[in-house]
Amino acid sequence: MPEVSVLMSVRNGEAYLRQAVESILAQTFEDFEFIIIDNHSSDRTREILETYRDSRIVITSPPRPESIAGALNHGGGKVTTDLVARMDADDIALPNRLEAQLAFLRKHPEVGILGTQVEPIDSKGAALPAEPLRKPETHEEIAWSLFFGCPLWHPTVMLRKSVLESLDWYGSPTIRGREQFSGEDYDLWSRAVTQTQIRNLPEILLRYRLHESGLSQDQEKRTAHCENLIRIHHDHCRALFHEEVDTSVSAALLGVSSLFVGGQKTGSEDLTKITATLIRWAKKGGTGGASLKRLRLRLIKALDTAIWERGFNILRQCLKIAKSDWQVGAGVWRLAWRRFL
Repeated sequence: MPEVSVLMSVRNGEAYLRQAVESILAQTFEDFEFIIIDNHSSDRTREILETYRDSRIVITSPPRPESIAGALNHGGGKVTTDLVARMDADDIALPNRLEAQLAFLRKHPEVGILGTQVEPIDSKGAALPAEPLRKPETHEEIAWSLFFGCPLWHPTVMLRKSVLESLDWYGSPTIRGREQFSGEDYDLWSRAVTQTQIRNLPEILLRYRLHESGLSQDQEKRTAHCENLIRIHHDHCRALFHEEVDTSVSAALLGVSSLFVGGQKTGSEDLTKITATLIRWAKKGGTGGASLKRLRLRLIKALDTAIWERGFNILRQCLKIAKSDWQVGAGVWRLAWRRFL
């Protein structure tokens, strides 16, 4: 029996499919099964897949076209191993990716989800600047980074099947019926963070393709996607803090315009309250030193943007925030003044 299952869903992915498939087949670690879900492609995807004669490849399709979450859950039913590695059909895994992740997970049985860093590339495969795209490495920073967005690159992760099963795989009541608008990875990490340790390796082990079309979705789809992220964030806060957090606060922390919550604007008291809640939660969980400093910086940037977009009185709002955490309040005030210089 193989030790790792690589799980990849594809729909109409003929353009980059061979690069993705062959990057997995060329891995230095060879004891894996490669489960490829052809999600009812209408291009040459199936034809390309059937040219491979590697016994490690298993091609399957769900009964009907599915969202990414549905397709991955279908493929998950074919998994025979204890470890599952995700892969996307337009990315390129570096040769030692599986070997490096497997070695780490063998040494750290407490870690249930392990991602890596990526090298972003454009549609032609040319490298793009990578520094802004680095993800946090420790569980502690991943945990608080979830309040500001997705802290893992989904196609880089290797997960323990037991963790996936305990969470009922992809999809949850939060986004049920809306899976086609994605966010299934953010939803999974938000549910997993209290159940297992999550880490990111510091090494770049995947070339991650960014498409212009992915950056310019039509307004309706983009709005629906942002609504999914806000729903996930809202439910995550409620589960952790045992209190209601307004969806407009979730939008503010995620850097999403209030237009995506029907123009509803965050109340000034809401920003003060979430500042106090997040800092208190982080300290209680052991966050300190440089990590706490980075959390404050993320809060400062998010609050500064929210204050400007929502038209609050800057001085008054900074003073309120400073009562919750003077360093965050002072940081927002400094950023505000820079706008006038």
